[in-house]
Amino acid sequence: MDDKQRVAIAEQCRNLVLALGYYGDHRDPASAVALFAEDGTWLRGGIRYTGHAELSKSYQAGSPTAVLRHLHAGTYVTVTDVHHAEGITYRGHGPGPAWPRPQLVRFRDRNLATFRPAQHL
Repeated sequence: MDDKQRVAIAEQCRNLVLALGYYGDHRDPASAVALFAEDGTWLRGGIRYTGHAELSKSYQAGSPTAVLRHLHAGTYVTVTDVHHAEGITYRGHGPGPAWPRPQLVRFRDRNLATFRPAQHL
């Protein structure tokens, strides 16, 4: 793997983090879940969700009226090989009904490249 490929993989991983926050903020759980592989796993709020059905359920617990906005303070990605990468993201939340005080949290992501067939329009 050359440097150009490593940079491209890292950028794709960063975009996944941003997309997940965006879809969550805009109440689009179907698009958020579609970012995961069919057997993808997410540890959210201390609960492990695996597969699209469980991931979809994880979005049902949120308040339908709370306004969410994720503030991403950057994602550091380490690319292991063309199929594996890990990232650390610092993200701010709140204040709001779900988080009465502003919070800064750290997320750790493990990304695995999966094959997705080309979509035809």
